[in-house]
Amino acid sequence: MIAAGFLLRADGAGDEAERRIRTLAASLAAARCEADAWRARVEGKALAADRRVAGAVPPGGVRICDVNRALGMVVADAGARQGMQAGLVLMVMRGDRPLARVRVVDVRRRVAGAVVEKRESGDGYPEPGDRLVVATDGE
Repeated sequence: MIAAGFLLRADGAGDEAERRIRTLAASLAAARCEADAWRARVEGKALAADRRVAGAVPPGGVRICDVNRALGMVVADAGARQGMQAGLVLMVMRGDRPLARVRVVDVRRRVAGAVVEKRESGDGYPEPGDRLVVATDGE
């Protein structure tokens, strides 16, 4: 996806294409989440995102390891093995201050990619080393 962003910018259609990529990535994440929820219901299981259990992701143990500001994406140092799931909503924290709300769109064994949906604070952008926590309804 990163390479696609560079190619699109080279063609001069960068801003519109990047907006479309973010929109499509968020739509794909929502569809994956809905499909996972249906699959879990059929199998009689409950998803961590449905239960809103913060324990689904290691508390305090998930960090951002890479950021692509142009695409509005972050990469977490945790993946499927640590409980990450597509569609999971996380808050980016720096210290005790929330910086942004992100939605996981791609999950691999040990890493996950997320789209920045909303910046909570105008004075900062997610950076490598920032902490990720599961968002609650109040966040």
